[in-house]
Amino acid sequence: MKNAWSEDEGRQIVGAVFPHVLKAGSEGIAPGKVEDEMLLELGGYTDPLPALDGVTFGFFEGDPAPLLAAVREVEPNWAKYYDGREPAFCAFVGGKVVSFCLLSDFGEREILGQRVKVGGTGCVGTVPAYRRRGIGLKMVSLGTAILQERGFGYSYIHDTGVPAWYAKLGYQTVYRRENPVK
Repeated sequence: MKNAWSEDEGRQIVGAVFPHVLKAGSEGIAPGKVEDEMLLELGGYTDPLPALDGVTFGFFEGDPAPLLAAVREVEPNWAKYYDGREPAFCAFVGGKVVSFCLLSDFGEREILGQRVKVGGTGCVGTVPAYRRRGIGLKMVSLGTAILQERGFGYSYIHDTGVPAWYAKLGYQTVYRRENPVK
């Protein structure tokens, strides 16, 4: 899929939302790793995925211990981000957190000459026993729809190594960072 933005426009978009990315280059990226910055215009976005039997979705409430346990099972370093400052949107099976993401508000930004609200899903993970069932992608799609309903103009994905996964929902890479193996 060809991006809707030129390389120069992509750099402008990243500079508006996460300017440190352009300054850092491949700093902080492991050798051989590629990370993409992705964007989706939300005008008219609706969840394109079918419902999943036995899976419910919603914002996490209550004692954070079960959420943090799920986060640590996927990526221990992300637990510090699940501190309650940003809402955690989750997938539940039998009341248990099986997938999670943060819904972030990056504020109003200048995107290609237009001032718009930018948000995004971040620190997305699915507990290993529940992977490859479409749960995480459905959760991100519903989170993206919530951003659209709340008046965000764009959803931004920061530093992902799975751009093809997000592309299934229409997200497009605007900037790619690579650290070649030396």
